[in-house]
Parts: sequence; structure tokens; C-alpha cells
Amino acid sequence: MANKADIMYHYDDDFNFYESILGRSLAYSCGDWLLANNLDQAQDQKLAKLLAMAKVGSGTQSLVDLGCGWGSLLKYASSHHPHIKNLTGITLSPGQAEFCRGSTDARRIKIVEQDIFDYIKQPTNTFMFDAAISIGAFEHFATPKDFQNRTHIARYKTFFEGVKKLVAGNLGLQTIVTRRNSEDLSVEQRKKVVRLWFYISKHIFPNSLTPPLDDVLEAIDGIYTVERLEVNSEDYAKTLNAWSINLDGIKQHIAPATYDRFKKYFDLTQEQYEAGNLGISRFSLKPIR
Repeated sequence: MANKADIMYHYDDDFNFYESILGRSLAYSCGDWLLANNLDQAQDQKLAKLLAMAKVGSGTQSLVDLGCGWGSLLKYASSHHPHIKNLTGITLSPGQAEFCRGSTDARRIKIVEQDIFDYIKQPTNTFMFDAAISIGAFEHFATPKDFQNRTHIARYKTFFEGVKKLVAGNLGLQTIVTRRNSEDLSVEQRKKVVRLWFYISKHIFPNSLTPPLDDVLEAIDGIYTVERLEVNSEDYAKTLNAWSINLDGIKQHIAPATYDRFKKYFDLTQEQYEAGNLGISRFSLKPIR
């Protein structure tokens, strides 16, 4: 799993930079573009969809966001579901934790700065929440070395088992997945994929891993029932394009090295979504009791 230093490397960068790139929501993950005309609408629709997948409703009194980022889901839930008494976000990023504490409703929203696996393993945490959401954190739960050793599925099972103990109701999960096996790709396509993963692991998200969809489903099996699953590649291609346009808009105001690093990241990744090799998956998971 990515450690605190790995998370800080990327997420504790210049906040003003991310604010300029990500838009009003500060959601650093794929939006839902089905009915959206712009990035802000796509992010709002994504947050609403994940809340629905977690079965958040009038009876929900408590909700945990596992990997809360800059608090976009928590703020959206606070605004659209004011009856929820306990909104908790978990993050390993000191910068994101500080931002959330300073910008959210401190009376209803609690930010815990802790490793998600350590948090869900605490024996006193049984059924603390009615519902859970995790958006864009799953990719940090295992490393390329775990994948090489085939231990990544066990890591994911540990996560699902821990959340099942922590949360009485549904888990709404969004994660990037690989949609095509390497043996199904041409030699040139494999080269492009290898180049992307090398670049991301070195310059963007150290110790991160994008899991094959089948491996996520294997980890879920016997722990949760998949009530709903959406997988597509178009949503992230459009989100990356929107971020890239925003990046171009601030090019003259940021360091050339920063522009080049993120431009290459956005372009290489968008290429893989447009080719259908990568996808965004959204799950509504019901615990098996």
C-alpha cells in the first residue's frame, strides 16, 4: 500500500495549483458525464451517484468517506443530506486533512488523519457507520510488487472485510480498473501501457496500482453482493481532457517542470482510456450477513 510519504508526494503539492485544475468541487477523480455539460456538473453527478450507490437516504445517520481527498464528497453530502449527524473522512494527507478541517462544517464533519487499513482494523470500530463511500483511494491499497507476488487480491479482501465490519450498510466504491489483459494487446500497445505505468509510478503516484476488474470482483466475492456495477472508459477520458484544458489555462503561471509533468500524465492516461484499456468502475456493494 502507498505510505504517508507516497501520498504526501502528490497530494500535498501546491493547493492553488489543484484548485485551478480540478474546478469548484476539488474532486480529484473521474466525473459522471452522462447528463453533464461541464466538469463541475460531472463531478456533482458523480458524488450524487456514489451516495445513491451507498444507499444514503432519509434514515442514514452516519457516513464515512474512506480516502476523503479535499472533502468534496463530505461537503456535498452535508449540503444535500443535512439529516446526517456524523460525517467522517479518512485521509493520510496532512495537507488535505488541514484543508478539510478549515473548510467544512466542523460540527458535523470529522477528519481522521490515519492509514485506512489501520482505521478499519480497530476492534472498537464495529458498525460505527450506516454507509460508506470510497472514491479514487482503492488504487493506493496495493503496490506493483503486490501484483507481481499475487498478494494484491488478499490486500483488497482485507479492505472489504474491514469495511464490512465498520459499516452496517452499503459501500459505494469508485476505482480505476484495467479492462484488457496484456496478452490481448499488440506489442505497440503493451509498450504504451508499460510507459504509462513507469511514468505514473515514478513521477505521479508512487506505489500505486490499477487493478484488473476481475481481481476486484474476486476480492469482493463472499464479502459483498454487487448490487450494481458500471464500467466505462469515456467518463475518465472526458475528465482528463477537462483537467488538461484547465492546465493549459494556467501554463504561464506555473513552473515549466510542473506543467510538463502533469501534461504528460494527463495525455498518456487519456490515451489509454480512449483506447479502452483503462476504465472507471462504480460499485454498489451490499454486505453479506
